[in-house]
Amino acid sequence: MLPEKQFERMTIAEISRQPYTGELFPGYEGICLPFNKLESIITLEKKDWKSALSNIKGVYLIVDISNGKKYVGSAYGNTGIWSRWACYIGTGHGYNDDFSQIIKEHGVDYARQNFVFTLLEYRPMKTDDNAVIKGEFTTPLPRAVEHTTALDDPVS
Repeated sequence: MLPEKQFERMTIAEISRQPYTGELFPGYEGICLPFNKLESIITLEKKDWKSALSNIKGVYLIVDISNGKKYVGSAYGNTGIWSRWACYIGTGHGYNDDFSQIIKEHGVDYARQNFVFTLLEYRPMKTDDNAVIKGEFTTPLPRAVEHTTALDDPVS
């Protein structure tokens, strides 16, 4: 049956006063977001996500699902994961040289369609920055992406 024919069979149970703003923060272990979903979370400044990600440092993975290449990066200093990921959303490339070239050639829609962000390791804001940076080289990758190609030196 065609979807438009289903409307006749539906009953409206409730109309929300506020628009749907996306999924709730799942906890640090559950973060694996395509660029476009992260973009929505950052743009809407979802309070639960912003509060959680602004208060941790950490190591993250970005996978280009079109070719399997991966990039491991870290967020440290006083601004946390939220600020670092917001930089990627704002620019499409986060000032990463490899990503900058990709976005220059293909535009930010390439990132929206192909980049997936995963939090690999999170630490309290009081953690020494050097320990977080070291995590770029020592944090194990999820099994699902171990076999893919490195986009940047830290995971080659």
